[in-house]
Amino acid sequence: MYHRKAKGWIKNIDLILFNLVSLHLALMLSYYIHIDNSLVYNNTRYLNISVIITMGAILSAIVIQPFANYKNKTLKDRLINNLKQVVIVDTIAIFYFFGTQQGINYSRVIFSLYFPCFYFIFNFFTLYLYTKILKYIKTDIQDNKSLLILTNNDYFDILKKECCSGVLGNYKIIDLLLLDNNVITRSASGEVKRDTNNRIEYGLIDDYLVQNNNDWIDEILVVSDNISEKLSKILEDQTYNGTTVHFALTNSFYKKNFKQITNRIGSYITITTTLNYMSYEQSLCKRLIDIIGALVGCGITAVLFVIFAPMIYKYSPGPIFFKQRRIGKHGKIFNLYKFRTMYLDAEERKKELLAQNIVKDGMMFKMMFDPRVIGNRVLTNGQHVEGIGSFLRKYSLDEFPQFFNVLKGDMSIVGTRPPTLDEWEKYSPYHKSRLFIKPGITGMWQVSGRNAITNFDDVVALDRKYITEWSIKTDLEIILKTIKVVINHKNSY
Repeated sequence: MYHRKAKGWIKNIDLILFNLVSLHLALMLSYYIHIDNSLVYNNTRYLNISVIITMGAILSAIVIQPFANYKNKTLKDRLINNLKQVVIVDTIAIFYFFGTQQGINYSRVIFSLYFPCFYFIFNFFTLYLYTKILKYIKTDIQDNKSLLILTNNDYFDILKKECCSGVLGNYKIIDLLLLDNNVITRSASGEVKRDTNNRIEYGLIDDYLVQNNNDWIDEILVVSDNISEKLSKILEDQTYNGTTVHFALTNSFYKKNFKQITNRIGSYITITTTLNYMSYEQSLCKRLIDIIGALVGCGITAVLFVIFAPMIYKYSPGPIFFKQRRIGKHGKIFNLYKFRTMYLDAEERKKELLAQNIVKDGMMFKMMFDPRVIGNRVLTNGQHVEGIGSFLRKYSLDEFPQFFNVLKGDMSIVGTRPPTLDEWEKYSPYHKSRLFIKPGITGMWQVSGRNAITNFDDVVALDRKYITEWSIKTDLEIILKTIKVVINHKNSY
């Protein structure tokens, strides 16, 4: 899903919170060293000044914005900005002493030496470590998106310079293509060769998009005064299939069936067309729900491991956890974790059972009774006996290790089912649109019939409905419905 960037100070809310933590750590340590070894907040006077400087730090962060673009600043600029914040907060405390004539009740050594020094040190190193850690944490907001740029002759050279100068920010530029009546005539990534018929290597823009179908294009930027009807239809199809399209305001473009917002890419104001989008605040809220839920889920997983690991190993010696490569948001591959509910040769035996797949188009693999599941067996009289693997699957207990994927950022609690690599290869562009968002442990399909829905197009329709109508409220409703479905274990096998 497209994530709209936050504006103003709100986009630095994480840095502001860490700044406040540093402030209070500095105040507590200063009081502990210079006054006594008790907690500073037990002293009413120092409790009052802590409230004053906290409000001052928040006000300074909002008005002066010392943390604006902090992650991209040089070390020197970070030191200067931290110093500014310390001076402002300490000055607010001093003005409070003089304004209320209570300076005699506070230690001058603390607010002239200890507090500003500790505040500066804690603030710098806390924010420094946090920005370093962010590089290794996957979040939707931080993803470096891939961007394809389409333009005409008037803007090609300008855009080529901007691509090289970094004006376009953290985008990974796939290519910059010069179009002439929907035909690619130049490419910034290199000269486009022509064949004997004087047709360029890529041919028409739709040919190019088909040839690059395996490389997911997150977003497309169109900078052109004129857009042909054919190109408009091509871009509409791209949007329908999950690619976000930005139109620079050198032209007008309106599509009532999609979400459209104004945006900025480099020096261009654009009209952005997408299946749906979430604000910075919504994205932060969804991620917070994921983290809290994942921590609880990982705790339950540990308990389930103690209970079921010996049973799994008894009937099928081998690893307790099953790791499988799956396709995540925007076609990115990740390792999905589950409790192993199948025998070790399950993948090899799958080929023998393809004829019994209840999903007739083969886009997913589901069986009513799967002999590859641990403990499942067929008696001589033809009766099916289910084992520990079926029990785990029936109550969705095998899914709990996926909370580790949620904690890592590969998945969300609510999303779409992540396909396997062989399933992904069968997808059309329409099917791939279901990976417009992070895959989830649960989703619309799971609470709308689950395995009773055997038509894959119906699954995709449910996923697209979730994407286009997404809200935090929808996620919470799906989580509650999932609990009910798991308890009833209907259509679960």
